[in-house]
Amino acid sequence: MKDTERRRLEMFIRVREFGSHHAAQFPPTSFAGEQFAILDSVIDALESHTSAQASGQGTVRESTSSKAAARDELMSDLEAISRTARAMALTTPGVSEKFRVPHNQSHQDVLAVARAVAMNASPFKAAFIKRGLPAAFIEDLKADIEEMAGSIARQAQGDESRTTATAAIEMEMERGMNALRELDPIMRNTFSNDAATLAAWTGASHVERSPRSAAPPTNQLETPPAT
Repeated sequence: MKDTERRRLEMFIRVREFGSHHAAQFPPTSFAGEQFAILDSVIDALESHTSAQASGQGTVRESTSSKAAARDELMSDLEAISRTARAMALTTPGVSEKFRVPHNQSHQDVLAVARAVAMNASPFKAAFIKRGLPAAFIEDLKADIEEMAGSIARQAQGDESRTTATAAIEMEMERGMNALRELDPIMRNTFSNDAATLAAWTGASHVERSPRSAAPPTNQLETPPAT
């Protein structure tokens, strides 16, 4: 949630409390009561969407990190296979062409090459193992492929969740502000002769601004006044 949105949510909560303290004057069936009810539902929705947004952001950060680690592991697999295939080319000309390492390619391109390598390596499995690769190197490669693919999928899901929640927050903010615009003249008309309550409303419905950072000190000397 953006800082301006967080401050609006805090204001909505203050306005809800104001309405709760004056509920006798604004019953649920009144127009003002309906607007307070809208604000209440907006607050509940915003709290829910904010949690979903934060969860989506956390998923994106986590999956981004795991995707990078999975790609590193997968590239290590491919480099070991490619290195071994180059030696095999001494007795099986052209075999190394099937196992080139995909440098500077997209994640999906790396996955596509890795899947092709896993398939192409199967007929040469004994030759690879004879040259020092683990007996389960193809299975290990497939597992690393699935790990990277899963990280990409989780990142996409987290990004979708975050984007959906962000859009919902914007919609609820607008709904809340519309309710506030309806409530403001009602409160000012109702409490026009009650300065204390009107001041309480003004304070509750005010959106605090973000604190401004102090201006950096300047080393310039002031120009002396003309004589």
